[in-house]
Amino acid sequence: MMPFISGRQMPWRVLDPVTGLVMCELIIDSQPFNNYVKSYGTDEYDNTAYWGDAAMTHYANDYAESSLRQWLNAYFLYMAFSPLQHGIIAQSVLDNSAFDTILKKTQN
Repeated sequence: MMPFISGRQMPWRVLDPVTGLVMCELIIDSQPFNNYVKSYGTDEYDNTAYWGDAAMTHYANDYAESSLRQWLNAYFLYMAFSPLQHGIIAQSVLDNSAFDTILKKTQN
């Protein structure tokens, strides 16, 4: 698989041929995890709360709502891979549950 980005062919290393996991051998872009972070109030442990949206409904480290995830699943997917390659890219299920290191249990 050698998609073109900005007219340049990108070399991909196959990490797992069974699952099709690949990694580009070049750094092809950089993106922030979140384009918006607001510090306001405290969480249940009295630590400063960091929010990833102006409405303060998602924590700044919420991958499901992150700018990075949106960019990867929209712009990057269509920039880096052809429509034919889209058909062979495996869909994944996001487990965005929180793991509480204090209580040692997974929370939803």
